[in-house]
Amino acid sequence: MRQSGIALLFLTLLVLVSCDSEQPVLLGDDFSGWTQLNAAPITATIPGHGSSIRNIFVNDVGTGVTTTTSGPRIVWNYPEETVIIKTVAAPGESGYSAETTMLLGMVKNSEHPDSQGGWIWLTRDPRTGEEMIFQSEYCVTCHADANERRTTTDRIPTGVPNPDREFRDFVFFPYFPDE
Repeated sequence: MRQSGIALLFLTLLVLVSCDSEQPVLLGDDFSGWTQLNAAPITATIPGHGSSIRNIFVNDVGTGVTTTTSGPRIVWNYPEETVIIKTVAAPGESGYSAETTMLLGMVKNSEHPDSQGGWIWLTRDPRTGEEMIFQSEYCVTCHADANERRTTTDRIPTGVPNPDREFRDFVFFPYFPDE
């Protein structure tokens, strides 16, 4: 009986300690010095993003992307700890508001238990700082299309065209290193 009481006390303490520890912040608030990946704000209605204005940024780690070849296909390899942030602003009465209402992020971390396609997919509320990791496959399934052939005449043109079907590591607006 005494052993079961000690075991119960140990499990209770373990639960309390694990509940007390905070999840590390994966997306920061300050990405002003990061590289913007889109030349102009994105306003097209896109599945999963609806009608909003979006801008996409990559941290310095992500500008270290490399390419290799696998047969005839070019393969993009973003380094671990790459962070890509998409700012989202809601439509306003006269076009689009400048206020960011949501941050969407991709964090390259192949070893993370919630990683899908080598990335953690998450949102961050800029007002509260609350982050949520997507557990569903919705994001990675949609972003898999970034790795397929796309042109500007596609029914839903998203991202930079990919006419040669390069594997772009799930990134619609890749960082193009200076040649």
